[in-house]
Amino acid sequence: MNLGDFLTSSANESLQLALAAGHAHAKAASQRTHLSYLLAKLLDDQSVRAKLPEPVRVRAQAALAEQVLALPQEDHRKGELSFDLEALAGPAVETMGNLGSPRVTPLLFLATCLSPSIAMDAESERARGCLRIAGITAEMFLPGATERARRQDFTFRSQGLGNDGLGTDITAMARAGVWPTCPLVGMERQLENLVVVLNSMRYSAAIVGEPGVGKSAFIRGLAWHIVHRTRPLIPPDMDSWTLVRIEAADILKGTSGRGDLEGRIKEMLAFFARNPTVIPFFEEVHKLLDTDDTSSRAVATALKVPMAEERFRCVGVTTDREYARFIASDDAMNSRFRKILLPEPGEEEACRIVAGTKDDLLRGKAAQQGVSITDDAIRTAVRVTSVYQKSDRLPRKAINLLGETVAEKAYRLSIADAANSPAGLSTVITGKDVARFFSNVTSIPVDDLNDDRSAYYTALEARLKNRVRGQRIAIESVTRHLALHASGLVDKRRPRGRLLFLGPPGVGKTELATALAEEVMRDSGSLVTVNMAEYTKEDSLNKFMGASPGYVGFGQTPTIYSKVMMRSYSVVVLDEFEKAAPELANPLISMLDGRGEDSQGRMVDFSQCIFVMTSNALTQKEVLKGVVLGRIQVGDAAEVTRVLKGMGVDSSETSFTMPGLIERIERLDDAAAGSLLDQLGGTGEEGLRAHLTSLGGIWTAPLVDRIDRIALFRSLDKTVLHEILERMIDARRAASARPLPAEIDSPGSRDAIIGWATTDGAGTSARRLERSLLRWLSDKVLGVAGPC
Repeated sequence: MNLGDFLTSSANESLQLALAAGHAHAKAASQRTHLSYLLAKLLDDQSVRAKLPEPVRVRAQAALAEQVLALPQEDHRKGELSFDLEALAGPAVETMGNLGSPRVTPLLFLATCLSPSIAMDAESERARGCLRIAGITAEMFLPGATERARRQDFTFRSQGLGNDGLGTDITAMARAGVWPTCPLVGMERQLENLVVVLNSMRYSAAIVGEPGVGKSAFIRGLAWHIVHRTRPLIPPDMDSWTLVRIEAADILKGTSGRGDLEGRIKEMLAFFARNPTVIPFFEEVHKLLDTDDTSSRAVATALKVPMAEERFRCVGVTTDREYARFIASDDAMNSRFRKILLPEPGEEEACRIVAGTKDDLLRGKAAQQGVSITDDAIRTAVRVTSVYQKSDRLPRKAINLLGETVAEKAYRLSIADAANSPAGLSTVITGKDVARFFSNVTSIPVDDLNDDRSAYYTALEARLKNRVRGQRIAIESVTRHLALHASGLVDKRRPRGRLLFLGPPGVGKTELATALAEEVMRDSGSLVTVNMAEYTKEDSLNKFMGASPGYVGFGQTPTIYSKVMMRSYSVVVLDEFEKAAPELANPLISMLDGRGEDSQGRMVDFSQCIFVMTSNALTQKEVLKGVVLGRIQVGDAAEVTRVLKGMGVDSSETSFTMPGLIERIERLDDAAAGSLLDQLGGTGEEGLRAHLTSLGGIWTAPLVDRIDRIALFRSLDKTVLHEILERMIDARRAASARPLPAEIDSPGSRDAIIGWATTDGAGTSARRLERSLLRWLSDKVLGVAGPC
């Protein structure tokens, strides 16, 4: 059979160019030489370029070029072909017929050259290995090859294992093309360690890592490299090795009693003893070694002795916690396992891993709809999940997000097709599509992740000032800190804000926290409020963290931990903070550092939270003392002079002393103290921190030191009260089924309402003003004059 008769013109052109390149280099005897040239020319074909990511193709070309340069120069007879085209002709034509193609295209020609079923000598294997190491396999160019492979039965069967077989042969899966590209990226060093451990023929290997880092993909990558004989990673004596995935159900299958189970285990152990090149792989090896679990106790008991005596070895995956509990705690087992740690990949490595899963994500309806994924979509998926899903691990969380985005795109396209209105819907998934889908699912606003944030926070400050009246200094302090955190200049492991709102009751502290939830988190449901006055007794710590295992209520009462675990993007309000028991300081410090562990041992991420601690522990005079002392401590002479003049004290007086200044502050009323605070134009936070620490109780020095900003809230003056009253009246007018009395719009009525709210010279709050308004309305309804 003459392959040239079946080649398309472009495939034949690649072959002729390879012959010309070989002649120019003057080589003839090496099969590797011409195969390297042919592979290089096929990679340059436009149809192949369209199938491959450019970085992958460039890496493969560079590796082939290095091989060509290393070849010795020999005599070459023009037109001579050093490798047998007939060995490629049969498989190429067969594939052409199976796919219904009239000719062998460059894609089919390249797939035939890379097919593992076609045997080649060591020299040619090196040439094919250049492409395999770069992640290029035959299955990438065969339509539907992966789908057909997935439908096969991969049960491992061998003599001595009974008719049902045992487990799943993952090397057979790799050979059949279930994974068209290598599922292993960025773990070469760990894979080398695993190969060394397995070749020792003595030890078992434990792949240890957090859920989602790619432990199972790591084993699939080993199977892929064994099948494709990747050199120098896989030594020749491993080419015939087989990896078999075994689950507890595979061992228990077909056994009806303890005697049957023991016989099954003995049969399995005898088989692996006779076949040392068949390596069992356990997804959760700690479950097989758990003698406390009644369902696996017999299996664990039977396996531990032969493993300890080096008569049985395996590869298992587990987490750090389970490894420490079930393996490291048993000296005999620990000595038989070699621990291989798999860390979470960085964002750049994660992007490469996710890119390698594109073909797997674009299956089924997505493939039918022609959905495609851009590189920007991959980068966005990795970045968004890295920032907003700290409790999960890369690359799985990014792959899951991208997979869900693909499913949503395919769904919308299918709906549009059914309605005969596909116009305007793109089949391409971009970074904006990923961010939009993530925002819709999690209610986390990430659509402006890459935008300039300065304009956003300027507008945010204006919106907050419009909503919370009379607290300009507090709002500016809060928004400036949020902008600083968003700039990336602050440790991202900390919460987005650790804010203390100090001020009298009813002046807008809780309202500002609610506004932050709605404006920053864009969802009022993201507000988590904890009344710290409920945690003042001796058992407050257990109540705050949740009941410990074995106690009544364990896992039943929601805590701040469980609420944030369900919704990590939250504004957490710790109301009446000064009333909390001192025992809560330690868990609160952990939360303010960004991570906290509850009574069940679950680590909860608080880095996406804004903590707001509200307190009215200090009067306006006490706050003023802290501010003034703080300014004096930092040596701000100009500011001290301005403060003293504001108090009617001449700073040039030689008799002036610190006690005298404090005495003058004590003689001020709250209104005068608040006015002076406004004149300062800042908070003097260091003096306030020292003053809070001196109060004792929950105000421990480490906790106070973790507060990012102290926002001071003033009592409301009459101008602000008029504005607030106007809003209250408008809100009740809109909600009321009957019109409000007409005289409520008169200046005299409004002055009277505010006057009632400010009787006895007491500090006025919004709640006090609301009560005054309701009293005025009730008087009008009943026809009563004056306050009751």
